Amino acid sequence: MFTSQPPSRAGSRRPVQAPLPRTLNASVNPLAQGSRAGSHLQHASGSRYGTPPTNVRPFRGGNIRQGLHDADGDFEMQSERSAPVDLTARHFVKRPELSVVFSGQLPLEVQSVIKTIDFHQNAYSGHVDSATNFSFVVSATTCFVWNTSQNTQGSSTCYIFPVPLAAQSESVLPPSTSLVPYGGTREPGLIIISATGEVRFWESIGTGLAGAERFVSAQISLVSEELITGIYRCDNLVYIASSTFGRLFRLTISTSSGKSQVICTTFTRSQSVFARVTSTLFATGTTISDTGSISAVAVSGESIRQGKDVWALSERQLQKWRVSLDSWEQLEAEHDLNDLLGQTVFEKLPKKEFFSRNLDMEFLDVGVRFDNQVLILLAYSEEPGNSASASGPKRTYAIAQISFEHSIAEVKDFDILVRNKERDARPSTTPKMSLIDGGAAVLIHFGDAITVASLSDGATFRDTLSLKSSWDRTLGFGHVKPAGEEAGSISEIAVLTAQSGVLVFRVDEVKIKDFHPETPTNQIKSTLEQAIFFGAMNENPFSFSLSPPFEGSLDNAASSLSQEILGSRSEFMRPILDLRAQLRDRQDLLWRLIMFINENGVAGQLSISARKSLSVDAEKLAAASHLWTSLNQHPGSRSLLMQAIEAYYNSNPSEPFGEDLVRAFFKNKIDHLGFVFSGLHDIVRSSQTRRGSNVSMADVNRIILYIFDTVYRHRNETAKLYSISPDDRIAARVPSWTSDRNQIDILQDFYDATARLLAERGRDANITTVSNDARVAEVLDLQQQLSDLASALFYVYRERVIHVQEMAKESGNDREAKELETKFTAARSHVVGPLVLNQGAEHAYGLAEQYKDFRMLVELCNDPRTGSKERVKHFLQKYEDDFAFKLYEWYLENGQQQKLLTPDEEHIDMVTRFLKKNPNPRVSWIHYLGIGDMAGAADALFIEAEKETNLLAQQTILSIGKLCEVAMVQDLVNPDISGIDTFDDQLDVVSVQNRVLDQFKKFVQEYRTRPSRQSDVEIIGSEFIATALRERPAFQKLYKSIVKLLLQRQVIPPEDLVDLTTLKRNDELDTNGFMEALDILHRIRYAKVPKNDGSSSQYHSRLPPGRWTTALETVWRRAFIYDDWEGLRETAHLTDDEVSQNLRATALYQLVKHTISIKDFPSTMVLPPSEAARTPPQIEITTRFTSLSASQITDLMADYQWEQRRLDELIEGRVGLEEIYDAIRKIAAEDHAQ
Repeated sequence: MFTSQPPSRAGSRRPVQAPLPRTLNASVNPLAQGSRAGSHLQHASGSRYGTPPTNVRPFRGGNIRQGLHDADGDFEMQSERSAPVDLTARHFVKRPELSVVFSGQLPLEVQSVIKTIDFHQNAYSGHVDSATNFSFVVSATTCFVWNTSQNTQGSSTCYIFPVPLAAQSESVLPPSTSLVPYGGTREPGLIIISATGEVRFWESIGTGLAGAERFVSAQISLVSEELITGIYRCDNLVYIASSTFGRLFRLTISTSSGKSQVICTTFTRSQSVFARVTSTLFATGTTISDTGSISAVAVSGESIRQGKDVWALSERQLQKWRVSLDSWEQLEAEHDLNDLLGQTVFEKLPKKEFFSRNLDMEFLDVGVRFDNQVLILLAYSEEPGNSASASGPKRTYAIAQISFEHSIAEVKDFDILVRNKERDARPSTTPKMSLIDGGAAVLIHFGDAITVASLSDGATFRDTLSLKSSWDRTLGFGHVKPAGEEAGSISEIAVLTAQSGVLVFRVDEVKIKDFHPETPTNQIKSTLEQAIFFGAMNENPFSFSLSPPFEGSLDNAASSLSQEILGSRSEFMRPILDLRAQLRDRQDLLWRLIMFINENGVAGQLSISARKSLSVDAEKLAAASHLWTSLNQHPGSRSLLMQAIEAYYNSNPSEPFGEDLVRAFFKNKIDHLGFVFSGLHDIVRSSQTRRGSNVSMADVNRIILYIFDTVYRHRNETAKLYSISPDDRIAARVPSWTSDRNQIDILQDFYDATARLLAERGRDANITTVSNDARVAEVLDLQQQLSDLASALFYVYRERVIHVQEMAKESGNDREAKELETKFTAARSHVVGPLVLNQGAEHAYGLAEQYKDFRMLVELCNDPRTGSKERVKHFLQKYEDDFAFKLYEWYLENGQQQKLLTPDEEHIDMVTRFLKKNPNPRVSWIHYLGIGDMAGAADALFIEAEKETNLLAQQTILSIGKLCEVAMVQDLVNPDISGIDTFDDQLDVVSVQNRVLDQFKKFVQEYRTRPSRQSDVEIIGSEFIATALRERPAFQKLYKSIVKLLLQRQVIPPEDLVDLTTLKRNDELDTNGFMEALDILHRIRYAKVPKNDGSSSQYHSRLPPGRWTTALETVWRRAFIYDDWEGLRETAHLTDDEVSQNLRATALYQLVKHTISIKDFPSTMVLPPSEAARTPPQIEITTRFTSLSASQITDLMADYQWEQRRLDELIEGRVGLEEIYDAIRKIAAEDHAQ
């Protein structure tokens, strides 16, 4: 069984909601030419964003150095407080479906009483009576009545009546009051019933002007603790009162013997004549109902003579009575509301699984629709455990539509109006409703808010207007008749408020019924419009809020409204003829928009794209306002601006502008402010191609700088307001209108044009500011603008670079980002020169520091015109490695290694860190020696030796490196000589090259007729080569190229050296070259090679493993095929000793014996013929000889294949090379043992 709770007067006090600031940001206008041409940027105190500064420093003609260069400094602005936006000076809300206007103040007598009242302790109620055009406000002691229709400028005449005091002082119920209409022009009467049943009736309210002492009294018979809850007009002379015990009473006003009287009878369920008589004479005998307190009564029907239906709503039941004029009433139906509505409410609960069937429902008001359906206003809690008796539970308010066909009650519809609203704890604030358009819509009267909702099928209109002051409250309401043209489909309901007077809610019955927003976004936009156009007025009693979660896109709603304001397209904007005031007014609106979003805590619902869009609209408006107010002082700039705007309209002929195209542009086309740049650019370029053109670059620059200055100041100051940090990389993904490619190019062109103009007047450029010559003043102004243009150019470049970098992260293609960074670097270098020439060196230093361009700082410090040792020391101390590394790079690039190697003592560590991070062995080994770091010096020397191409120089470097390694030896007993061995190995390789070189020189002396390096190469390549390879053209060509390098005393790479020693002739003139080749491979296999950063050393092969193996196989393969094995195989007539001696004369024997004679020689480096019979993979040949063509690679591969085939023949043919190899190994082992 569903149960409900009685309407409770308890509840929590509604928190105070701060009003929207009346005056918000107007504009961001720096001062131009020292005059005040701006406005003060302000917003209301108490905002979490603080109050922007209002003291503004003067600046010269668009100086934006502080706005751009000093991004971290305070942003100083001016603004002017504009008047509050109120479309008609009376509207507080204006929507197509609903508007609220101020109708008038309460009478002075009421105001004087109310202003001292605590509504938490005193019960006040009121009503606006459409039948009499009078209103009243009643308290526990006094009733005030006045004529609502008297729209006088002053206070209405107030009629004051004493109220019968309740016998029970503890009662919080106010007296039940109603006006008594007579029709025509006669003043109405007044009837008041105290909570304890005492009735007073005044035939005319006119007596209220003279003490109201003459009245008719009566008494309703109540039982113990029973109280009167309300009075309801059934007819002009018949009224119904309700009680806390569920009883109804008829009050009939009649005349007897010329005197008025009030007859009070009790509604009874009995229908006999005797019962009706006894109900009049002996009311105490009436049965007490168990339905609970009656909270509301609704009366329907045209005439009481024909009978009217009276619907009584109690805590548990809905009763239907039939009432006639002859003091007759009949109870026609009773309905248990818990049974009727309980299941419906339960189905609407979002967390129904946590609820029992004991629902917390309150039945608050009842009304009858045009179709005789009954509307019940009810409240319930959607949170488990939130009871009506709790302190301040949140309630959900809904209206149930109930039909009664054939006496069967059925819930036809259930509309939730307000969810989770806090109860108003003040007395006499129980929510009540007023039907609009016969019940097609309703107005719900809360103590602290008003809700208007459509109940038509499919209509979704819902609007709740909350009073922003916690000291304000609604007192009562009632229908009033619209006047004149506003009649027809308009319903008007007047609402009495304690502090805001009489407010008239105008509801368009047609539009509210047909309200079908295209998207929920439109509703969000409507809320934003009401808040910023009307909510900023101090006198507006309503607060506007936007609380999540909500459907729709805040992005689209806010951006759309912002664009409408920017373009002066909003229907709510007031017409202002003065353009300066109109611009400030629009700035004010955009400031309110973002303030409203922030103060409602929904800024997080805005995407970064939307926040930037709102910020851009505001900054464009600020720039336009500054431009309009400032250019009046500069006719030249103003004329150029007009030309640029005219060019815009010429390129957009379909754009309407009326007679004044400049005003039209500033009013409607500020979104296209960037076109001004293009227009001015076209004007400048056109003037450069015409003779006699007098376009002033100073005037052009002034316009550009006014815009950039205001925009960037606005961004710096409002970054927190729009939640856009200057360093926000996510925000940078949204492109900026000030830094597209076109704007960058335009700024660059303006900078260059200004620099050229100053260069043409170079003799004036260095004149001091002491001179008062007009031409010098112009030059000085251009010099200042040049600095400001540099600031703007750097800013847009950085903005663009960051944007492109962020986009590259998403696309994975950073080509554009790299190109732009390169372009920005070049632009910075390009900008510095003209600045330095035009007294802008200090500004150049400032820009370099702001953008952390340490390369630019270094160049300035080393420029004889601007630099000094003191500046270098200053920046080394300030920025340390960041500056030092760029400085040292510059030293190396410009041949000033001496400065790098002779730092001040306190900077030595910086040099060390630089050389560790940026290895430069040719220089660093000297530094390491100087600081005693022998290991660092040795590693640097080793790396440098690796890169050295001159043989003698490499030998010298390796020798010094070896000395460094020797110097590090500390333990002479068990010294670590691995480092020394590394250098020895390399020196041995150098020795091989020197020995072969000497051998070649000696050889060619016997052949050449005159000294010639080329002839020497030909001689050696043809004669000093292995006999078997003379017919292999690719190898012979390779051999000659290596010989040529050696004769030039160049360092031969290891693989080339292996080819050189194995392809040359090895006979009595030379020791075995194969042994040297094998030693080279042995030495480079595990060489100690420093890491690239020079920090430490590690051991690894100096050749890729595959190529090292190929080289090893090549040494053995060529050794196997070098000798004449067929001749050696002829052993006829030879003794064994002679055969052995012949084998000892082979190159193979010398090689094998060499491997045996070396202690711990790796066995893996000794290959039998079968393992050497392999052609190297072509990929290895290709990676080694990267400069050779494909055909040349093919030729080399053919020679390698020939070697393999020759070796295969020796192995598989009658020679039996494998047996010979075994024999040679045996002989070599025996010889080594002896």
